[in-house]
Amino acid sequence: MKNSLLLAALVAVVIISIAVTLHMATFGTSLSISREHWGQFGDYFGGLLNPIFAFAAFMSALWSINVQRLEVREMAVQLTNQTAVAKLELEELVGDRRSQEFLLVVRDIDARLTALRGQTVSAAGTFPVLNIDHMASEAERVSVFGGLSPVLDEFVRLANERGSVIESDIREMQYLLEKLRQFLEQYASLQSRSYAPVLIYYVDKASRLLYLMERIGGIPADTRRYFADVSRVIDRNR
Repeated sequence: MKNSLLLAALVAVVIISIAVTLHMATFGTSLSISREHWGQFGDYFGGLLNPIFAFAAFMSALWSINVQRLEVREMAVQLTNQTAVAKLELEELVGDRRSQEFLLVVRDIDARLTALRGQTVSAAGTFPVLNIDHMASEAERVSVFGGLSPVLDEFVRLANERGSVIESDIREMQYLLEKLRQFLEQYASLQSRSYAPVLIYYVDKASRLLYLMERIGGIPADTRRYFADVSRVIDRNR
């Protein structure tokens, strides 16, 4: 702005100098004492310089309006960018909050599954004391390496016997596995479907129960497929 004002002043001085020089070259340099001559001199300068300065003022006004328009446009762009950034930060905040809420539910389901896995299934007074987690490991061993397991067969029979304590525990575990799958899928969608370490941890724990649940039956196909698919992806990335 300061440079522009200096330039405008310099141009005005040059224009006035040219006008004075032209007048002196045409009419000489002698001073007149006639009021008529001084009036004509004033008319000369006014007629020559007023249109020039008026045009310069008009162009200056146009330049000022254009500068203001560019500044307003730049401010609008900055405001749009700030709004977009604020919106993105808000979405991330909401996403993080929802992720934390989903994670709390998943942890609660995992805690309930862990408690059920520790339920004793062997007869009172027998040794060793067996629980559902032992049965899950036995089911995995038989499924992977083959062989017979009378203890596992008896457990599967009791798990399918309506009204037994084991049957109610297994039914609760099936329900919790289904809910765990649903919440893990929703949690993964909030994390751009990436397999975060916490997701890997809970999927790996739940997958250890699938061998047992498949022998007992009653687990939904989409739940089996989900844990199997994610487990394969995890195994490939290890």
